[in-house]
Amino acid sequence: MRYRKRIRICKGVYINLSKSGISSTVGIPGLSLNHSRNGTFVNTGIPGTGIYDRKRVGGSNNNSNTGTKSRTRTQTTTTSSIFNISFEDDGTATITDENHNVVTNRVLYNKVIRSQDYQDLLKKFVNKKLVESANLIDSIVNIHLKTPPLIKNEEFENNLLKLENNLKFPKQYKEEEFPEHEKLQICEEEAKRKISKKVFWTYISRKKDFINSAITKLKEEWETVQEKKRIEFDKKVMVSNTNALEYYNKLLAGDEQSVEEEIARIFSNIKLPVEFNIDFEVNNNKIFLSLDLPEVEDLPATEIQILKSGKFKQKNISKKVIQLNYLHCVTSLALYFSGISFNLSPKITDVIISSYTQKMDDSIGKIYDSYVYSIDINRAIYSNINFTYVDSIESFSNFSGEYHFTKTGLYKELSFDKLIRTS
Repeated sequence: MRYRKRIRICKGVYINLSKSGISSTVGIPGLSLNHSRNGTFVNTGIPGTGIYDRKRVGGSNNNSNTGTKSRTRTQTTTTSSIFNISFEDDGTATITDENHNVVTNRVLYNKVIRSQDYQDLLKKFVNKKLVESANLIDSIVNIHLKTPPLIKNEEFENNLLKLENNLKFPKQYKEEEFPEHEKLQICEEEAKRKISKKVFWTYISRKKDFINSAITKLKEEWETVQEKKRIEFDKKVMVSNTNALEYYNKLLAGDEQSVEEEIARIFSNIKLPVEFNIDFEVNNNKIFLSLDLPEVEDLPATEIQILKSGKFKQKNISKKVIQLNYLHCVTSLALYFSGISFNLSPKITDVIISSYTQKMDDSIGKIYDSYVYSIDINRAIYSNINFTYVDSIESFSNFSGEYHFTKTGLYKELSFDKLIRTS
């Protein structure tokens, strides 16, 4: 146990008692002189900052222990300082002070990273990266969960009824309000220029008559313009509502051209976490999709692993897991595009999807289309499956088609003659 006691003799003079002996201190905050058996020292510093300097100026009663070297010590505290901490994607921390200067002092740097505030920030950052990594993989292997609910016949009928009501009770033109205050100021300025003050006893009444006449004329012109705008607006609304109703009736009837137009419009606005290209054809109430799949190399090959230190590192995902993730991704795409297609028209009975990826034929040095599956997804079967709780790979067993998947995520390439095509 250490023992130390300081006795104040008078202002600025102290006697220090401890097991190592007696010493005396004379001085004021920021400057003092200390004498003990170890020698005489001058202490200087900046009060309140924790920074001070201590130098020997006198001899010692025990030179063999202390030597004659002077010693300088700098103490920095974080209790009164503000530090900014930022993390790179790999978890590397950059610490800057309140003046945005990077902290390079290792003692101070280590003191900051040992603080509870730093540990809390690091934990939040690591958890955020862990969630982001998991969410990215989940969004790729479960794309079908993004599919909107299948529209039922009653909903198609309700949508048609809304369009019919829009035609019967079209949106009304909202007339712009006449800016009377603004126009009144203009008329008053014009009156000042045009109304003579020579006959001063009638000036006020003539000015008032001029302004009233000018305002009335401007209102009539404003109303004429508003009437033209209303007629033009009503015409556009009528044309728009009529076209929308006609177009929707064609979709309900399964008109091939209208369905293809709607496919092009909807598919061009789809944004997914993977790249794809798609061609389509509508034939006999069936939609045929040729889907250019993402490459297996496009899928995440690493994931976050938390270390015992609380930090993290990028861990390589095994080849088997990547293969399974890829197969889930490409089968999930089939379910997603089928659901989107069925919602275009109640007349669509089947969505036939033939999906392929590109491979290199080393024998001829050319890239060719390697077909993964060709499947006929029937609307009636599709509508009875709750895909929220169904594995996308296993769901293929509900439909007819050609595919050969292994439990490890591999697939056997399909020959072109095995694909389902338009009859």
